[in-house]
Amino acid sequence: YSWLITQVFVLMGFIGGCVTASSNDEGSDGSKSAAFVAVWTTLLLLALSFGGTMVLRKYCTPLAVGFFLGVCLMMSMHTFNLLIIFAGLADGAATDAEADADNTFAAFCFFLSVCYAMFSVILIRFRNDLINVGPVSEGAGASLAANAAQNEADPSMMTPQAG
Repeated sequence: YSWLITQVFVLMGFIGGCVTASSNDEGSDGSKSAAFVAVWTTLLLLALSFGGTMVLRKYCTPLAVGFFLGVCLMMSMHTFNLLIIFAGLADGAATDAEADADNTFAAFCFFLSVCYAMFSVILIRFRNDLINVGPVSEGAGASLAANAAQNEADPSMMTPQAG
């Protein structure tokens, strides 16, 4: 359920990011770069939501799960950095509406940072249960699986590994 909870916060963060972008883009005293960062972050959050759901449902290979884990950890750090940036922008905001929007986005960044960090810890703990080992039938994976099966059957046939 932690991925589902994270997706709920992504949806709320998307709404908060759009409001923040709109508020910062109005007038001459708004921060256009903060508006861009809010929009870009919401696009990254949506891309991670789509990609993460695909990894969890369909592509449970070691590479996909490892890549997904790394992206979740980086997104946790990214949203934590944005929390600090938008909290600072809220203190120096010219209008109350802009300060409220920046504070709202900073709060969603905090919750997203915590959600992604908790999900990453859970994914680290249970990644081996998630990885789909199923039948391997082609390419280098087939020869690795055949070698592993042969080594289990006759340990004296193990090839030395460099290292």
